[in-house]
Amino acid sequence: MRNPRYLAWLLRALREEGAAEALHELASRTASEADVEASRDVAWLLEGLHAAGATEAIRTLATRAVETVDVEDSYDVAELLNALRSVGADEQVRALLARDPGRHAGLDRTGGVADLLGALHAAGDGDAVRALAARAAADGCCACCARLTPAMRSRSCWPATPPGRQA
Repeated sequence: MRNPRYLAWLLRALREEGAAEALHELASRTASEADVEASRDVAWLLEGLHAAGATEAIRTLATRAVETVDVEDSYDVAELLNALRSVGADEQVRALLARDPGRHAGLDRTGGVADLLGALHAAGDGDAVRALAARAAADGCCACCARLTPAMRSRSCWPATPPGRQA
């Protein structure tokens, strides 16, 4: 019973059936035993726990996921960051941002870099956005920088002149 997607489905079924005691027990076990390797699956499970009102289980699972996510994997970090924000796991968002994904994320997958730029911006970490964008621009990863929205280019989180270019 470690598959996060299956566990999310099971949590939903228990909630719909009104099986509060079983739901609470499963939520507690899930938080400490579920596989946290795939951020997309963890996101599903966090949503399931959130829908079940399992605040403590969210905190436990989110903490485990933040500790194990590979900050070099831009897709996984973006997915996890968005999921944490959507369930109100603010402490875990701060912990993930403290691992400095803007400086550590790999630049080899343009879509992942673009997703991470968006997730960092949504989380309000302008420094991380600037750091990742500067790294991406220096690496020639222009496709992801082109996907930045005007708000992401605002003075609060994006330099007026892209890194490596003169005004």
